Amino acid sequence: MLRFPLFLLLFFAGNILHAQKNVEFDKANFPNRKQELKEALQDIEDGDYYFAKGRQSISLALNFYIRANDFNPNNAELNFKIAKCYLRALPESKALYFLKKAKELDPNVSIEYDYILGKAYQRNLMFDKAIEAYKRFRESLTPENFSKYQEDIERHIAECKMGKEMIANPVRVFIDNLGASVNSEYADYWPVINLDETRLYFTSRRKNTVGGKIDYNDEQYYEDIYYSDFNHGYWAPAENIGKPINTEGHDAVVGRSPDGQMLLIYKNERGNGGDIYWSKLKGTEWSKPKAFPKPINTSYHESSATISYDGQRIYFVSNRPGGYGGKDIYYCELDEKGKWGPAVNLGPSVNTKYD
Repeated sequence: MLRFPLFLLLFFAGNILHAQKNVEFDKANFPNRKQELKEALQDIEDGDYYFAKGRQSISLALNFYIRANDFNPNNAELNFKIAKCYLRALPESKALYFLKKAKELDPNVSIEYDYILGKAYQRNLMFDKAIEAYKRFRESLTPENFSKYQEDIERHIAECKMGKEMIANPVRVFIDNLGASVNSEYADYWPVINLDETRLYFTSRRKNTVGGKIDYNDEQYYEDIYYSDFNHGYWAPAENIGKPINTEGHDAVVGRSPDGQMLLIYKNERGNGGDIYWSKLKGTEWSKPKAFPKPINTSYHESSATISYDGQRIYFVSNRPGGYGGKDIYYCELDEKGKWGPAVNLGPSVNTKYD
C-alpha cells in the first residue's frame, strides 16, 4: 500500500480547498437562481455596450460589471473585463487585484493578459514588472499579431524606462487642492486662469447646469462652464457662467485670450465631432458663442485651443487628414483683412504619429 507523509497530504488538501474554480454564467451552475442569472447576464451585456462606447462611458460599464460580479465573483472573463475598466477609471490599483483573480480562475483567460497586466503595472508605477509583462506578451505573439502590437509594446517599454528615470530624479513640487469652493463631488476639470490669477474658469458636470439635464451616454450631467474669483487669499464659491455661453448641451472652456476678453469654448452642436467657439466680454456680459470659421473648424474634430499674446495667431488641435498622427497641433494667423489664413501643421518636431 502506497503511503504519503502527513505533511504532503495536508499540503494537497489545503491547495484543493483554496483552489478557485472558474464559474461560467449558465443555468447548470445556478439552478435555483434563474432570475438573478438572467439579470447578471443582462448586466454583462450592458457593460459590454458601454465599454465599447469608450472612455466617457467606462464608469457606466464598470457599474454593470461589478453588479454581475456581485452575483458571480468567480468568472475569469468578467474579472478580466473589470480589470480593463479600472485601467480607465479610479482607483487604477484595483486593476491588479482583478487581473490576479482572473489568472487564478483561468490561466488562459485572454491572449492579451500580459499586455493588460503590463498596462496595470505601468499605471501603478511598477515599471520593472510592467516591462517584464510587455516582453512576455511580445514573446507570445504569433507572426500575424506581432506587427499589430510591436509598435505599441515598444512605446510602452520606452515610457516605463522614462518613468524609472523620472522617479530616480524627482522634482520637488507642491500640489494643493483648491478646496470645496471650486471642487465638487462631480467631475471638475480643464482649468483656465487669467494673467493676474484672480479668476479661474473651469468645466464641471455638477447638477446645477443651465439645462439641468443628464447625458444618457454616460449618465452624467452635461458640461457647463463655471468661474471662481480669488479674493483676500481665498477662492470664492464657484458660479455658473450662465447664458448665453452655457446651453442645454455640452459647453467646455478650453482657453482664453491673454487680455481675458475672449473665452475659447468647445462645443459639439454641429454633429461633426466638435468645434472651437469664441465669446467676447462686452462690459460685464459675454456675447453668444460663435464657431471659428474654416480653416480652423472643419468636418473633423477640433478641440483644445489658445490665442497668442498679440491675438494674431491661434493654436489648436485637430484630427483632420494630412497630419502626422491622430490628433496634431496646428496654427492659423490673422491676415490684414482680419481673416484667418491657412492651417499650418507644427511639423514633426512637435507632432508625432500619436495624438
